[in-house]
Amino acid sequence: MNRPAQISYGVMVAMLLAVAFMGLATPLLTVLFALFALNVFNFKGRSKSFAIALFLVTVGAIGLAATFFALETVSAAPKLADRLVPKVVEYARMHEVDLPFKDVQSLMQLIRDEVLERFGFWAALAPACCGRRPLWSSASSWPSACLRTQPSSSTARSTR
Repeated sequence: MNRPAQISYGVMVAMLLAVAFMGLATPLLTVLFALFALNVFNFKGRSKSFAIALFLVTVGAIGLAATFFALETVSAAPKLADRLVPKVVEYARMHEVDLPFKDVQSLMQLIRDEVLERFGFWAALAPACCGRRPLWSSASSWPSACLRTQPSSSTARSTR
């Protein structure tokens, strides 16, 4: 084995140890899939710039799809929670399970506050990007900077 091959094997072993000890498996897989995609897009007889351009278009399309998926998830979650939580509470009471709360409304407010605290950026971004109304029915729990609602049709007509 020649010296450059030994060095490359040493670098790979060091990188795999760093991945194992630092928990960098996701970035490693991302880089490996990116290298695989670049090799797939590098057709014989074509320039490397064509492969890079095709790779960038693919990465952009995947990023756009992931963004739309995340925004749809954020906008559908409150409706799902409004329907799901009362059914789960009813099921738990029907099977005599002790619940740590007294009424469904306090649980719903707790869920809203928790979701806004954890996903406040996405929850604020969804109405602005999709042109939708705020996600929660009670706008009082929203920070005023996050409320970017479209005017209702009666308000829009009266201002003209």
